[in-house]
Amino acid sequence: MHSKLNVEILGFHREWDAQLEKLQFSKFLYRDSVRTYNYYALDVFYPKDIYPEEVLEHHQRIFRNAVYEFRDGNEQVSTEFSRILTNLMKEHKLIPSTQKAALCIIPAHNARETKSRFENFAKLTSTELNIENGFYYIRNSRDPKDISNTDNNTSDILNYLEFSEDNIKGKDIILFDDTIATGATFFKVANKLTSLGATSVTGIFLGKLYSIQNISLGPITDELNKTQPEMFYDAAAYIPKSIFDMGLSNLLEIDRCLKFSLKKVYTKQYIDQNSKIVLLAKVFNNILMRGTPTYPSLYLEEKILKCGSFQYSEIKDIETGYRISNGKEKERELTRLFSEIKNKNVSSNNYIAIGILSAWLQRAIVSAIVDGILPEQANQQNTWKIAVIERDAKFSDYALTDMYRYLVELSKLIECIAPKVDLTVFRKVTKQQEFVQDGLSIRYKNWNDYQEYRTMYDLTVDIGFRQPTDELPKIGENTPIIVVTAIDFSDYSDTAKKFYTFAPYKYFNLNSKPQKEKDDALKFLLQNVFRKVEFRDGQLKIIRRILSLNSVIGLLPTGSGKSLCYQLSGLLEPGTVVIIDPIKSLMVDQVENLLNMKIDSCTYINSDVLGKERKERLKKIVNYELKYVFISPERLQIKGFRRELTAVANETPIPFVVIDEAHCVSEWGHDFRPAYLNIARNIKAITKKDKYIPPLVALTGTASYSVLSDVQHELEINSESAKIYPKSFDREELNFFIFRTTRKRKEEIKQDKEKILTKILCEELPQKLNRQDVESMVSDTQLSGIIFTSKVSSDTGIDGISEFLDKANIFHEVYSGKKPSLDKLKNISYSKYKLDVQLKFKKNKVHLLVATKAFGMGIDKPNIRYTIHYAIPSSLEAFYQEAGRAGRDKKKAYCYLIFSESRPDYTNKLLDTDRSSTEMHREYSKLEKVRDDVFTQLFFHLDSFIGEEEETELVFDFFTKIYPNIEELDKNGCGYIVVSSKDNEESSDSEEGDKTFDKILHRLTILGIVEDYTIEYEKNGQDEESFTRKYEIKVKKLSPSEVKNNLIYYFERYKSQDEVDNYLTDLEDLSKSKGGLDEYKEYISQLIEFIYSEIEKQRRRALATMIEVARKAQNNHEIKEYILNYFEESTFTKDLMKLQKELNIERINEIAGKIEAEKNIDRLKNLYGNIQRFLESAPDNPAFYLLSTLDRVKIKVEMNKKMGMFSDSEEKMLSENGYIIRDWKNFITKINKHRYKDFIFSMLNKISKMLENQDNSLKMQLEKITKKSLKIVD
Repeated sequence: MHSKLNVEILGFHREWDAQLEKLQFSKFLYRDSVRTYNYYALDVFYPKDIYPEEVLEHHQRIFRNAVYEFRDGNEQVSTEFSRILTNLMKEHKLIPSTQKAALCIIPAHNARETKSRFENFAKLTSTELNIENGFYYIRNSRDPKDISNTDNNTSDILNYLEFSEDNIKGKDIILFDDTIATGATFFKVANKLTSLGATSVTGIFLGKLYSIQNISLGPITDELNKTQPEMFYDAAAYIPKSIFDMGLSNLLEIDRCLKFSLKKVYTKQYIDQNSKIVLLAKVFNNILMRGTPTYPSLYLEEKILKCGSFQYSEIKDIETGYRISNGKEKERELTRLFSEIKNKNVSSNNYIAIGILSAWLQRAIVSAIVDGILPEQANQQNTWKIAVIERDAKFSDYALTDMYRYLVELSKLIECIAPKVDLTVFRKVTKQQEFVQDGLSIRYKNWNDYQEYRTMYDLTVDIGFRQPTDELPKIGENTPIIVVTAIDFSDYSDTAKKFYTFAPYKYFNLNSKPQKEKDDALKFLLQNVFRKVEFRDGQLKIIRRILSLNSVIGLLPTGSGKSLCYQLSGLLEPGTVVIIDPIKSLMVDQVENLLNMKIDSCTYINSDVLGKERKERLKKIVNYELKYVFISPERLQIKGFRRELTAVANETPIPFVVIDEAHCVSEWGHDFRPAYLNIARNIKAITKKDKYIPPLVALTGTASYSVLSDVQHELEINSESAKIYPKSFDREELNFFIFRTTRKRKEEIKQDKEKILTKILCEELPQKLNRQDVESMVSDTQLSGIIFTSKVSSDTGIDGISEFLDKANIFHEVYSGKKPSLDKLKNISYSKYKLDVQLKFKKNKVHLLVATKAFGMGIDKPNIRYTIHYAIPSSLEAFYQEAGRAGRDKKKAYCYLIFSESRPDYTNKLLDTDRSSTEMHREYSKLEKVRDDVFTQLFFHLDSFIGEEEETELVFDFFTKIYPNIEELDKNGCGYIVVSSKDNEESSDSEEGDKTFDKILHRLTILGIVEDYTIEYEKNGQDEESFTRKYEIKVKKLSPSEVKNNLIYYFERYKSQDEVDNYLTDLEDLSKSKGGLDEYKEYISQLIEFIYSEIEKQRRRALATMIEVARKAQNNHEIKEYILNYFEESTFTKDLMKLQKELNIERINEIAGKIEAEKNIDRLKNLYGNIQRFLESAPDNPAFYLLSTLDRVKIKVEMNKKMGMFSDSEEKMLSENGYIIRDWKNFITKINKHRYKDFIFSMLNKISKMLENQDNSLKMQLEKITKKSLKIVD
């Protein structure tokens, strides 16, 4: 089924490689200047304390290692750098006259380091260039640590240097240092040399420190700047949502009218940037600048509507806000007001300008707080005195009231007291007025009175669309002033940072009880920023956990607002939130949802974003313009992106990382997306800043206990308190229906499915949705639907369904990862087509979509009224997840499943977890002519789990290829192996990698042989879906005993200590009998065997559970009951968790006694669903099979007592003897029969007692199985 591994080893090098001869320096990579001083640098330098080895290219590592060797005084490296630099300096003619040129050094921190590092280099280089050796012209005068604290600036390099003026005067100085960062040190030393009479100064450096931004040197470049106003260009605005909802064409051009200049006529004052007042301002700025334009608060929106004399009503359903009723008659007036704004000739009653100017004013005040102009304690009353000069529209009282309301609520979260605000508004007024309310006082004065009062204020803001008429005062003459003025859209680029940096803030303590005041503040943000009335069940708990800076696993039913948890939390923290999404359609949808909320500080980066556009998006990340960035897990394996993310994290912390649809970590990570299994390790390596490692926020709508347990293991979120569950997984609005076909031939199955689909689309749904026919249904903009299928190119896949719908004249579009072979898609870019289809579906321009799971998760479209699963998915989780796309507006929706199963006997054999994967492969080959749903799902399953023997051979084959390279390393030494892999497999995303090879690397990562790997993608010709992948793999030389210890550690994550002890016995025997490559192979074999016994069998159990529901459940009640019993906890859940770790007979007896005494059938069914979840996690656990047997027997007994109260299907589904016998057989097979013989018979007696005289045949069969099994042991 699988060919031999198609990889080629391209190269190998050790981790610590500083051989400069491997690099080619034909020119200086950098040529730049700091004011009048030019400087040159060979290459980029990445400091070790920021950039781990794994984010650098090979040549970058060599260069960095060489620089560090140079710093350590390595004469060989120093000589080589001297040779390289002298050649380049001669080539670039950087020495104007050797008669008066000298090479000087910027000394290190002490004389010893300076001599060790530079003396040899200076001697060699000056000799070769035939210029003076000025090594001693600049000397260390004292160690920086010896400088007295009374010195003006202890960090100033000039405080610990001495200059030889006589030698410097009249010389052209070549000033050398190993690296240059901002240029501040170079500038100060060069300035000093010039002041001592140097004719010119040119900088020569080995490396330019990598920086994600062009850092302004600020005052160090020109002391005169301190007397000049600082000028920034920015954009901000509030536009009421209710006015946006009118859909006016004028709003399309409003973005061109939102830019303003901000002149600061003051000298910045020192203020602790970690103080709570500054934090308050920076967090508010996150809210203000989340979008340009964005929606105002409810308070400000209502004020704008009142000023415009709108007729409006308040919305308070799920969402909150306002609805305008007289919008049509206001359109002409709005056109005039927009025209005023565009022409910068705004009248005093322009209510649209209120929102724009309010945002500008708030931005100016935030800037003043951060600059220390409005300090933490303004005066004894802690009151800020602010004056606002309104040049046109009347607005500032509303703007300050709005900002003050936010600051008060945020201060509850930050636990500080918001300063009172004393606002004086200077506008054209006929009489002076004053209002005082809750810490905010507002008085109104006439324009002409400002000069009289100008010295009374902490800050004056002169603001308007029109240009100011008065000349600006000089700094220090009056009250600090900020002048805000509208500018043309195209004249200036923004220079102000959109968001400020600060340390991640811990708003909640895990050990403290919820505080109503803080919860109320969060609710204020929920209503004013996200326009939701109340938090849904579980949201507040997840947000509190995120804002405590702890990792969390949040389970909320589909449609319950998981995304809001990280969106709201992200606005309260610094930096960019990184969200890992499984599929491209979800990334697009999440960004589209944020944009619809007027939060434009977001983007996604995936393989569809190419060239210039990708660079622009990366630039926005590094320039602090984004709060949310969506990526795939595979992007964390791409070195270039790693490097950018590391740089961003170093500048401003990434507060937390979200894994959306976190069940994919388990369900997809082990199957075809191994990058999911590397997330925790990658995040720690790439995004760490100092000691801060971003917590992980794992969110999902559906996860069985087995999946949840695996997610915990793989993401290393070990605390049980990290898991947050909803009160219920029930989606009352969803109604389920199952149709079945048992036909055997491919054509018959196809015909049956098409007949059923026709019945659903043409009869059932139009009737339920109150539509005349299918044509009116699929053209109705008020509703939409999705048909899900597992395959693309087959009769029952995208191709077949689409062709069938075309013949029936039912309009639809398609969406899948791989391009379908439909005629209409030939000769077009499928990536562009998919994006277009998704946006049209979202905007109600396409109403029926045929899709694979590439469109199945997280898509938030409120009016999806129906889903149809054309075949069963791989698990009950996947079914509920995909069906959950419907009814997100909480209105009734309909979810159909069309299930085909031709050979139930074969299904039972294949999914029996007593059978090995090898036996399953053999049985599957007999199904070649069967094309039912089971066959399809098993095809995918076996493609992911190719068999223990074959996978072991593949892993060992690759290990054998790289073993000679590993042997070259020192003990515990690391090296890098470059490998090319040609992926011939179908892939739904070019970033998904070669799943087989990625799995091999992950297996070796578990063993510690592979420490890390990165991937680079290269297109194969014109084929947009074919890629060659180049891997750089970091390997480590470990002894067999170290590999064994890593294997044991992995076992301990999944198994009880008793089970681990059994594995240890086998491993000890291996280490005694084997050695060398054979011992490594055995450990690889043990690992693969373990993965198949745990993960592969979990997948089979999950599919078996889905099939059981599809076979047996007859109506909505039964389907829902099964789903909820499966997902929701029972009173036994904690006991079951303990049994997973330890086979405790006393605990089993206790649970068995409770089952025997239980008479409530609902509770028994709930327990049964829970046991099935645990069996997926531990398919070899005998206790769960025993409890499943007991529970089924008890359900059978209680149902027989209440005959007539339950449907035949419900009774058959849960009490069928075949299932009871199967579970009992599994129990007998998996338990130690010799050790627990008496216990087995005691359980058999309990079953007989429960059954009494109801089913003697069943009792006899169970007894026969037991005796036969125990006789074999005897």
